[in-house]
Amino acid sequence: MNVLVVVEDDPDVRFLVGTIFSMDARSTPAAVAASAQEALESLRRTEPQIIVLDHGLSGQLTGYGHE
Repeated sequence: MNVLVVVEDDPDVRFLVGTIFSMDARSTPAAVAASAQEALESLRRTEPQIIVLDHGLSGQLTGYGHE
C-alpha cells in the first residue's frame, strides 16, 4: 500500500484529491496539508511514498521553491 501526502491550498481541491485517493485501495492518505509548512510537519510523523503537490502554492514555501 502506498502512503501519500496531499499538499493543496485550495480547500475544495484538497478535499477532492484526498477523497479520490482515499477511495483507492492501493493508497492511504497519511496527511492532507493546506501549506508546505503543514506538509513538512506531517513528514516528521510519516514517510510517504507519494506526495501530490500543488505547484502553485501560496506562502513562503511554494510549489516552485522559495519566493
